This record gives sequence, C-alpha cells and structure tokens, in this order.
Amino acid sequence: MKDDMMKVLSLLNSEKNYESIIDFTSNILMEHPDDIKVYYCLAMAYIAKGDKTKGLKHLQNLITQSLSANKEDKLLRLFINQVILQTIQITELSLHGGDVLGANTIQMVKEVKLYAHKLGERDLEQIAENILKRWIHINSSNQPIVALIPDSPLTLQVEPTNACNLNCTMCPRSKMTRKVGFMDTAIFDEMLDGWKNRVIVKQIQHLIFGTTFPLIKRGSIKLFFMGEPLIHNQLDKLIESGKQAGCTVGIQTNGITLVNKEVRQKLLSAKPSVIGISLDGINEMSYEAVRQGARLLDIYNGLKALHKEREEMNLHRKIWIMISSIIPKWNQSSLEHAQKFLEPIRPFVDHIGFIPLSRERDPKFYDENGKIILYSKQPISSTSKLQSLCLEPFTKLNVLWDGSITPCCYDINCAMPLGHIKDGIDNVWKSSKVKELQDALLNQNIKKYHLCSVCMSNTKI
Repeated sequence: MKDDMMKVLSLLNSEKNYESIIDFTSNILMEHPDDIKVYYCLAMAYIAKGDKTKGLKHLQNLITQSLSANKEDKLLRLFINQVILQTIQITELSLHGGDVLGANTIQMVKEVKLYAHKLGERDLEQIAENILKRWIHINSSNQPIVALIPDSPLTLQVEPTNACNLNCTMCPRSKMTRKVGFMDTAIFDEMLDGWKNRVIVKQIQHLIFGTTFPLIKRGSIKLFFMGEPLIHNQLDKLIESGKQAGCTVGIQTNGITLVNKEVRQKLLSAKPSVIGISLDGINEMSYEAVRQGARLLDIYNGLKALHKEREEMNLHRKIWIMISSIIPKWNQSSLEHAQKFLEPIRPFVDHIGFIPLSRERDPKFYDENGKIILYSKQPISSTSKLQSLCLEPFTKLNVLWDGSITPCCYDINCAMPLGHIKDGIDNVWKSSKVKELQDALLNQNIKKYHLCSVCMSNTKI
C-alpha cells in the first residue's frame, strides 16, 4: 500500500499537480497522522504552488511532531535533520526582517551539525554551518537574541528626493541641514548594479523524489525617506528600473498630488507593488493642521480617482493601495476616532494601517480632541535591561538622494554615514562599519552611536 501511495505521489509531483498532492496527502493523513514523509509531501506541495505560509507551517509542525519519533531509526533521523535545515532555508526566502527564529531552532541546527559530523554527512554539516553563520545567536540578560544577517541586504529604503510640498508638524525635516536635491536615475541604476539580493532564485530539492522547483525572493525597495516621492519628475523611471531588476517596489506619499491626473497615470503605468498614502487626523481640521499645506478634499478626490483608474487599467491585483495613519496614543479611543475619520475613503483602498506617534523629537501633533499640542519625548526604559532589537541595520540600508548610505531611518542628516553607492551596496554591507554597528546593537554597547543612544535611552536630541 505504501509503495503504491508513493508511486502516485511521485507521478503527481513530476506532473507538478500540486493541488492533487494536497488533496491526496490530506486524506491519507486523516487516517495516518504520524506519517512524516506524507506530511512532508503535503508541505512541499503547498510551497511549490506558491503558498509558503501554509507550507512552512506544515514543515514546522512536522519537525515538532518528529522530535518524539524513534531516534534509533538512523534513516528517519537523517531525513528529519535534512527537513530542519531545508525549513530554515525556505524561511529565509520569506523574510524581510530578522529576529524570527527562536533560540530552540538554533540549538536544533547545532545538533544537526553534530549529528551530520558523526555520520560523515559533510554536505549536511556544511549547510548547518552556513546557517549558523547567517543567524547570529547571543544571550543578553539571560534572554536570547536571534538575528538574521544575510550576505546582502534584503531591503533598500531609497530617497528619491528630500524636498517636500508640505510642512507637517511632526516631521523632523525642519531639523534637516543637508542639501536638498533629487536622485539621478544613473545613481539609482548604479545602486541596483551593486546589490546581489535585488532578486534571488533558489532551487529547492524535494528530499523524497529528488525533483527541484524554483523559489524566488525579490529584494524590496521602498521609495521614501525625508521628502515627497511624487514630486520627483522621473519617479516612474525609478520604479520601472527597480522592477526590471526583479525587485518589488513600493512608494509612500502624502498623496496631495494624486489630484493631478497626469501624476496618477504615470504612477499607475509604472506599476509599483504598493502605493502607501500617509493620512492622519480625526476630522478635516486636525488633518489640515497636522499636514500643513494639504486639503482633505484633494486627498479624497485623488484617492477616489486613483482607485477608479486602477480598476479601469485592470491593475487591482498588481497594485495595492493602502493608508498609513499615525495616531497620538496606542489605545482604543485613538483607534476608534481615526477609524471613523477614515471610513469615507475605505471603499477606495485595500488596507488601512495605524502607527503610534513617534515621540523621538518632541513632536507637535493632534490630541484626542483634534487640537495641535506639543508632545514630550517618550520615556524609554534604561538600557541596562534588554531592549527590543532594532532590526534595520541587520537587513536594510537607507540610500539618500545623492547616493550616500546610512543605516537608520532617523538619520535625517546622514550623521552615521556607511559609504556611498559608488562603493557598491554589497561592499558597504560587508564593511567594518556595518559589522561594528551590528555587533554593538547585539551586545547593547551603543555609546559611540549617538543616534542609537537617543533612540534607546532618555537622552534628548
């Protein structure tokens, strides 16, 4: 029976009939829930058809289930060890951030490495060794930190311009002292040329049938930093270049120029994966007081037209329109006020997300009555205790309009320069400056990094 079952699965797998594999294995597992190899075939079918979330969940459940399996069965144990390492490799192809794997997972990899060494399985031992180099594991204050440090950044936040058409009360641009300018398309293209992780294609091998299928991970580019992207007259060229290089490209905008049809048409024709619009307030007065220079009616009309034209161009499955709304306090009252305010535009967007007000620099913002007030800097607990690990310097670089590179989205004046795109993105990433910063964050020894100290302590900027 088992041989016949595996023949059927092998045939379906060679035909790439993953839906049938899912149906077939799901039925078998109802009667034989402990069959690890059938469970593996189910997980890989999900991954091969493009549903990495479900596939990884099944692989993780399989690993948990197998830990109580017969450890005397060397072939089964070797198979499970291969599954553990493959699961982590697939997980890496799903990430844009770190601190995902638990300390127990790292311990499992260490055990796999030891077991592979004992059996003389050099290839398996080498895979485990490479994973342990990428996933850094330390203990601080008796709490484990696990952070992925890839060999090339996963995300680039790129500044098309640091010029802006608004004067928002909470924006740190008023403290910006560097020159205002617009990114040249040649700088953008040079940036892409020096970035290996703009697209990764990895062949995944089925551990039972030996067949392979490709998994693609696209580097992420976010076009936004200290200015308004839509006032860059070649923004569409930047988006198109990023997409041609294999990346996913999104923008974040204040949205006021979307009232202009030509701007909308150029943007939609470039096909960014995400168009994010920043829209805050609990009424027209609070919105226009915070986003000084904007008119709420223009935002509504621009969003409505953008949604309509996206549908007409049949781009609703390719371009995601979302709203990001800052709220003064992370509580139910603030959320309810903001949700009520944004309700009229809900039909024209795919998602509305809320962000608590960043109080790094004593911002002015609306209160729960819509009045503009000065907020004091947010008190932060002492750095003698373990802080949340800042993930930006582990997976991301920020590229300013002139090609300068900084590690931090709060570094408005490039006070912590890491290099320039002419050095090559990957060369900067592997530089001693980046390595020293990562080590300092992991070990919470950040005294010499002024911006990090401000971010993680009570020091005033």
